[in-house]
Amino acid sequence: MSGKLFVILMLAAAIGLGATLYSTLKHSADSRNMIADQIKQEFISYATEIKATQKLQVAELSQVEVFERTSTLTLLWNQVRLPDVVVSITTPVYFVYTVDMKGPWEFVISGQTLVVKTPELQYNPPAANLSATKFEVKKGSVFRDEKVILAKLQSQMTPFLDERAKHNVSLVQETARKSIQEFVTTWMNEKFTQDQKKLIVRVEFPHEAKTPVAP
Repeated sequence: MSGKLFVILMLAAAIGLGATLYSTLKHSADSRNMIADQIKQEFISYATEIKATQKLQVAELSQVEVFERTSTLTLLWNQVRLPDVVVSITTPVYFVYTVDMKGPWEFVISGQTLVVKTPELQYNPPAANLSATKFEVKKGSVFRDEKVILAKLQSQMTPFLDERAKHNVSLVQETARKSIQEFVTTWMNEKFTQDQKKLIVRVEFPHEAKTPVAP
């Protein structure tokens, strides 16, 4: 056999092997995608059936919040400054965090891991325990209307609590991750075959790094 013919045969064999490998990998990827799509559709159907609000509660947080305001007032074109008034509100607050079951969920099979990519964490309107709320004038003045200043602070509680709820997302993220992981794992164990039950569930939030799909 001539050297030229040998090279041609070797190239042909390599091309054939490459085509076979590509076909195998493509079939494997397609199979994973089909399974992941099936899991996604079944999961969302299941979750919306058992959760009438179509939101899954994944974390909660109770803490005491303190709002304080120092009110200043000047008269006669800032020539006369009246005494400052300092008021505060102390209240226990209950925060609830959820994920939207109709949001952009994604399920990806990477090796033996089922990566669950969730929507952003959301929160319900924070619930202040008004019966345990304490209103206090820490520094008063006979020249100022303390009740008006305290009422103004009270009117600002809703936007303040909203900001606190946003700030606390980082505090509850790992709790939320664990809740979603346990929820999906329990559902997988009830719904799917033994092979799919072997998948390890890992939860990723939108701001986290993308997970490469293993061949």
